[in-house]
Amino acid sequence: MIKIGRGFFNFILEPVVDNSIGEVIGYEILCRSCDSPVDNEVFFRNLAIEELKKVFFAQIDYFLQALIENKITANQLFVNAPVALLLDDEIICSLARVKKNMVVNVEIELDFESKECIQQIILGRNRLMASGASVQIWLDDVTTSRFFSLKKWADLGFNIKVDKKSFWSFYESKKIPRQLLALPEHRFIIEGVESIEHVNFLRGHKVNLVQGYFWPALICDL
Repeated sequence: MIKIGRGFFNFILEPVVDNSIGEVIGYEILCRSCDSPVDNEVFFRNLAIEELKKVFFAQIDYFLQALIENKITANQLFVNAPVALLLDDEIICSLARVKKNMVVNVEIELDFESKECIQQIILGRNRLMASGASVQIWLDDVTTSRFFSLKKWADLGFNIKVDKKSFWSFYESKKIPRQLLALPEHRFIIEGVESIEHVNFLRGHKVNLVQGYFWPALICDL
């Protein structure tokens, strides 16, 4: 449990799965309020940068402790962060020191309409690379309206997490957009997988990396 602002939160681990073999390859770490229901998106958007840094460090420590205590075996951590954290010297230094038995994947929800936001994420990526940090950056909640630019972002070194509502939409049409299938299979994750029908549909199209409520989340007692 961690105190964030005036509330208390638990960390939960939501599996990221290799759908070709049905194996968990990592976990996205999320915060769940211990109090009354909280709109996480609004809550964390309004947090001061120092509070966000505290949460980020606590999430990494929690995941590392879960690995050390063998509560989990998959060593890839997926963690949400605002673009501003990619430009923070303390964050960059800490990521450069992450132990080799753990892989950090940072998920950023990008405002594609903001030139400043785009410049910041590219600058942050460049600074992480220069630091020697072994970190992958994922553009989070990418919708079908942005699929026309997927190759450009992949060529720049970014990975893609597909928004769950976009997945549900093209699942209904039984057709996966060609721009997505043109990407290397390890460069995108489909969110919103909630049924065996979803699993089989994506497996039939050789979509390997998936995430969703079909696989139960974990709360590790550390």
